[in-house]
Amino acid sequence: MKNIRLGPTLPAFVKPPVLEFLHETFNLMPITTPEEDLKAILGK
Repeated sequence: MKNIRLGPTLPAFVKPPVLEFLHETFNLMPITTPEEDLKAILGK
């Protein structure tokens, strides 16, 4: 799986080294606003 969105806040276990690994491996990213997330997901 790639391009995983997580939020509104990251879980406590996601420390900087874990976040870096998840971002590099799965392109984990925090959610933003619903409008911006839909644009990014739908490619509009």
